[in-house]
Amino acid sequence: MEQYMKDYGLDIPEREMRPLFSNRVGEKLTGTGITYILKNYVNAARLSNKDLMPDTLSPHSFRHSKAIHLLQSGINLVHIRDSLGHKSI
Repeated sequence: MEQYMKDYGLDIPEREMRPLFSNRVGEKLTGTGITYILKNYVNAARLSNKDLMPDTLSPHSFRHSKAIHLLQSGINLVHIRDSLGHKSI
């Protein structure tokens, strides 16, 4: 993270209020923006091998997969819920 911040000039006091991850115009990266980027990479991967990617893939798929991996590794479900920002299990 330190290297990323240094590479993008986010480690200087004058820029401490800038978003850590920004879009092409320097504004906060939104969920829609992340979905757009993900779809571009998924489409590129499908060009090389159409069976490489599932039919549907979204940022939520990554959240769900991470939650399942944490649960399978023995992490308490309450901690998983809290890390994902959900109100209920």
